[in-house]
Order: sequence, then structure tokens, then C-alpha cells
Amino acid sequence: MEPREEAARSASSSGGGALYLVATPIGNLADITLRAIEVLAAVDLILAEDTRTSARLLARHRITTPMASCHEHNERARCAEMVGRIRRGASIALISDAGTPLLSDPGFPLVEACIAAGVPVHPIPGASSLLAALAASGLPPYPFTFLGFLPRKGRDRRRRIEEIVACRHTVVVLESARRVGATLEELLRAGGGGLQAVLARELTKLHEEFVRDSLEGLARQVAQRPPRGEVVLLFAPDPELGAEVDDETIIAALADSGLRDHSASARARAVARRLGVDKQRVYHLIHRAR
Repeated sequence: MEPREEAARSASSSGGGALYLVATPIGNLADITLRAIEVLAAVDLILAEDTRTSARLLARHRITTPMASCHEHNERARCAEMVGRIRRGASIALISDAGTPLLSDPGFPLVEACIAAGVPVHPIPGASSLLAALAASGLPPYPFTFLGFLPRKGRDRRRRIEEIVACRHTVVVLESARRVGATLEELLRAGGGGLQAVLARELTKLHEEFVRDSLEGLARQVAQRPPRGEVVLLFAPDPELGAEVDDETIIAALADSGLRDHSASARARAVARRLGVDKQRVYHLIHRAR
């Protein structure tokens, strides 16, 4: 069997169809695996987030497999049809405009439908902007939380901002370049001054750049020189912040917090953010003082 035929047929021991989740380059078109090329050339259909964008990648590798669109506006409507085709023996690949499908890109409803129908789903790993940024950020790589794109406004956005500030490990988010400055300012207002911050942009491209600073310092740099291109933001607690804060300082902050009528959890959260200490430590002191 030829390698390309094997790539398309190896998913199911019974010889049936399968869904392939194929990672594509995030900037440099050379960052595609040999296996990804083989699978894309061998499957019966490629579902692409934007067929015009993907056409350039396929043309580079002389791949002539038919394409159909699969984006946030039509992916649910396509599920039944695609599951049916796979169950009848078709092999289908899902790709996004850049990176690994589903990670802040379309595809989850289709994967969910395939699994529910007993259809094989196979990852074809490769480029990922969040993992590339995390690995080179200089922040602790695990544990980490990936929040995708932040909500643009409203209560959901405020909750995400608060979640980042309160998190005790590395957080990775995607953000539009034009909203980066506002996001950093919101994090500062929410008490995130003690965070380490990294801005990664144009990953794998000619003008790739990492800007590493405190949250406050990064906010100043972005205000002076707004970023362009694709942006990944990463945040982590400063490991030195809070190390020398003694219990008396925390107790004094609790007395001055203006939150005496709030729950112990709310008071602990507010003071922990202000001093850059662990929330559970503050919570313990609240209960010890009772």
C-alpha cells in the first residue's frame, strides 16, 4: 500500500472512514508535517475554516483534494451530513486557517457528533500558537490554563479578567492586537499588578517577537508601541511577590479592605489580589481571627 493510501485508511481496522484533525502552519508555511501532507492528499474531502486561505497551503504542496467550508456559522448544520459520509466509508480531514483545529477554532460540534456516532477521530499533530508561545515565554509551562479569546465585553469578560488575576499558575489567552492595551489596563484595574506578563506576536513569521515584563511594564510598552499581527498573551504570578508579606500585613489589609460586610471568600480574594499572596492563606487568617 502506498504511504498516502495508508495514511487515509489506517484509522479504522475495519477499513471504514474516519475524521482527521490536521494541524496546519501558524505562520511559516514550512511548518507542516509530512504526515499532514500525506493525509490531506489522501482523504476524500477537506473541511476548511476558509477555503480561500487553505487553498494557498494546498497549492504549495500540490494537493488537489476537494474542499468544503466548515466555520462557526455552518459547522453544526454540516454535522449530520459529514457523519453520514464517514459512516459510509469516506475519510474527511478538518483544518483551520492556522494551527490545531478546535483550539479557538471551529470543529468541536463535528468531533462531538462523530464520537457520539462511534466514528473514529484521529489527531494529526503539528503547529499550535498557544504551545509555541508557552514553550518560549519563560513562564512556568505547567500547570497552565488556556482561555482562548477573551469575551469582548460584559459580565463574561469581567469574570475572565478576574479569573486571570486570581489564577496561581500560568494563563494563556488569545487577543486581537487592537484590544491588547485595553485588556492589560483592565487586568491592572482588577488587581493584577503582581503578574508577570509576556506578549508573543507573529509567531514563526519574519517579525516574531516576545516582550517579557511585569504586567504594568508591558502595559506601558504597549501604550507606547501598539502591537501588530497575531498576538498571544501569557500571565503568571510573580514567584517573589508575596514571599515576604507577613501575617500582620495581611491582617492589616483585611481591616482596611472596606469589605467587612462581604463574605470571607470575597474578602480573601480581594486582599490576595492586592498583596499578591495565596487566597487560601488569607482565608485561613480570617477564620483564625474569629
